[in-house]
Amino acid sequence: MAQIILLRTQVCLMNHWKKPLRSLVVIFGCFVSTSSAVAQIPMLETNEKHRVVLLTDIGGDRDDEQSFTRFMMYADQFDIEGLIATSIRIFPKETHRPIDGDPQPEYLVRGIQAYATVRPNLLKHSFGWPSAEDLLRVIRKGVKTGRDAPFNIRTGRASTDSGHYPLEELIGESCDTDASRLIIDVVDRDDSRPVWIPVWGGTAELAQALWRVRNDRDEDAVKRFVSKLRVYTWGHQDATGLWIQENFPDLFYLVSTGGIVYSAPPELHTAEWLNTHVRFQHGAFGELCPLRHGKLGEADSQTFLGLIPNGLSDMEHPDWGGWGGRLRPTSNTRKQWADIPSNLLPSQLGHTISRWAPHFQNDYQARMDWCVKEFDDANHPPSPTLSGDASRKAIEIVAKPGERVELDATGSTDIDGDALSYQWRVYPEAGTYRGVIKIQDANQMSAHFIVPEDAAGTSTHVLLIVSDDGTPSLTRYRRLIVSCEGGR
Repeated sequence: MAQIILLRTQVCLMNHWKKPLRSLVVIFGCFVSTSSAVAQIPMLETNEKHRVVLLTDIGGDRDDEQSFTRFMMYADQFDIEGLIATSIRIFPKETHRPIDGDPQPEYLVRGIQAYATVRPNLLKHSFGWPSAEDLLRVIRKGVKTGRDAPFNIRTGRASTDSGHYPLEELIGESCDTDASRLIIDVVDRDDSRPVWIPVWGGTAELAQALWRVRNDRDEDAVKRFVSKLRVYTWGHQDATGLWIQENFPDLFYLVSTGGIVYSAPPELHTAEWLNTHVRFQHGAFGELCPLRHGKLGEADSQTFLGLIPNGLSDMEHPDWGGWGGRLRPTSNTRKQWADIPSNLLPSQLGHTISRWAPHFQNDYQARMDWCVKEFDDANHPPSPTLSGDASRKAIEIVAKPGERVELDATGSTDIDGDALSYQWRVYPEAGTYRGVIKIQDANQMSAHFIVPEDAAGTSTHVLLIVSDDGTPSLTRYRRLIVSCEGGR
């Protein structure tokens, strides 16, 4: 505990001094704490971390191996309570791997073992990196579902009956697995936080967990169980996804087929980018990350990017938008969400994700640097303050037409002592006001705007975007939601 207090004191001091003096503080801290590898960024509070159970068909398509590399570089930002290898559906020729569909948890084991080699250096930069031992304990192998081709990944329906395991062989009395039991155990824990389940492959293990709970418990207990789940899938990759949506309409369930690579600037997902910033000279962990079709080909990463507490996203509100994209409800009666095209570029389904690509690629690059660099040689994100509030939560205010709204980022800091730049930007798609709002001094620490006279009854989302001048430049955000009353 004494060490934690000391390190938090270091952080406070560092926010007000440049790098040379910060180094002296670190050195002093080493004498007092007797630790030569001290973390510098304070640990997230428990309520700021999302609980996560990952379902992945890793070992098939190489994009899952790429996404897992990125996922583990944010392991300090999540409470990882399950890592489940699911049945393999896609088998690119380039992998030259067996195509029997059997889950391959050995890829998770291999990844965690490589992560263990860089974890000591990661701890020099941030608190909260889980031990390899703890992660290995939560790895499970899912059920083999067979190849689901031909299969419509967008609708979740098969074009023929061939190539599918019947649902009764995947869901039912005799279909429990260690993976489905783990999901139940995690959700049942005495923890009020919801459990997020990013799904990169099929959902058979989740379907069986839901079937078991519904079969064994009364209606109220089932509702409590379902209410704690949050699911974000990349498409439908086995027939159980549609079964879940039809049988549990109150389940918070997101489906996207956008992907971070489909409309992102090409220079950010080339082989050169991946080789330079991830695969080479970043330790044994980076070396495990493969090329997919000769480049970065991640599709699944959007399922967890929105869970990173960067001040932009709130995945309880998928329509707000963020690194994980922006989605819309599929109906008024279900808690189910799907891709929504941007109002700016409606033809580009992935634009709601890729608009943030320069920021989250820089962030990934910086974290990979943490694998091998000392604290002083790497960059770390800034900490924005909005109207005196230094948390990461959205702030909601009420204003009237014609009222002046002050925007103030005073108190924003950077742990590295880097200079900060500021942008105030209206996020029009996230709000309901469809007119134009002009922000005065939009590139200054303090700005303002006048609520339009025709804005009564609408909402406007204003983003504070703070970037440092480190290498690479890193960005964090705050969100102000202005609800407009009617008339003066």
